[in-house]
Amino acid sequence: MYAWIVSSFGSLNQLHLSNAVPVPEINHHKDVIVKVRAASVNPIDVAMVGGYGNVLLRSLRKCENFMNWNDDSLPFPLILGRDFVGEVVAKGSNVRSDIKIGNLVYGVVPAQQQGCHAEMVVASDTMVRPVPEGVLLTEAASLLYTGLTAWSALCITGDLLWSKKEGKKALVIGGSGGIGTLAVQMLKAWQLQVVATCRTDAVPLLERLGADIIIDYTAADSMKNLERSGKYDIILDCATNVTHYTYIPFLKDWSNSKYITLSSPLLSNTDKFGFMAGMVKNATEIVRSNVISGAPTRGATIRWAYFLPLETGVNEIHSLFIKKK
Repeated sequence: MYAWIVSSFGSLNQLHLSNAVPVPEINHHKDVIVKVRAASVNPIDVAMVGGYGNVLLRSLRKCENFMNWNDDSLPFPLILGRDFVGEVVAKGSNVRSDIKIGNLVYGVVPAQQQGCHAEMVVASDTMVRPVPEGVLLTEAASLLYTGLTAWSALCITGDLLWSKKEGKKALVIGGSGGIGTLAVQMLKAWQLQVVATCRTDAVPLLERLGADIIIDYTAADSMKNLERSGKYDIILDCATNVTHYTYIPFLKDWSNSKYITLSSPLLSNTDKFGFMAGMVKNATEIVRSNVISGAPTRGATIRWAYFLPLETGVNEIHSLFIKKK
């Protein structure tokens, strides 16, 4: 089949179209093979061309394929692409009853697995759902990777999955980006009060998404406006280029408030130092960030968030997608 592949890590020049890539096979009773109609490109796809995250992702592949734990080979040719939409052409023996041959579905594949920039992709049925009626395929093909990243940050890292959502107050830094717009919509659907920051030209977008307060971060008084907006239960940093210590005073005191960032060094540390030393480095850095910021002295924490391929998140995103929320 045709697929965009990387045969070795390096620059984007390593990416090329091949017509000799093997068609994926069903290896598990929950697998679904989809003929791809549309697929998205995420920043991690570009980073992975250069080998970003390979050490940790290789460890995850080994865990998933523990019978070949000693196989240290790289996943070349590597197919990139995380989320997709397409037609089901084959499925395992125990796939969900709402996923049938010929159905249009949208889905996501975790970064440690072969991606969807190809004619065919295999994915677990836990990560695939039928496309709702009236939805553009390009919209469905760009939902789940960013959606699960936002959901994981808010519900797992931010504890909203097992705590009361209604009435809390959240600040979304960079609310007009891919993850930020989805985070704003989720928070509003869960009945939180939402404050979001963005550039001047993105204010109308956040108004349409229902943000309660929108702050133009290019304005000279933007930090004063954030302070006037009150204290927050959750601050979600989707911008990844801000100094988080600046925002710690905006967290509520002694209410288990959190500053959550999506720009952690988790993968880069394991790439640089190896798996074990890299994880020790990660633990040291998250502790150091909290101590230096003083967040624990006010009952708050700094936390790192990531994409997590959890079926609970897929279910909730799909439910909101159907309701057009």
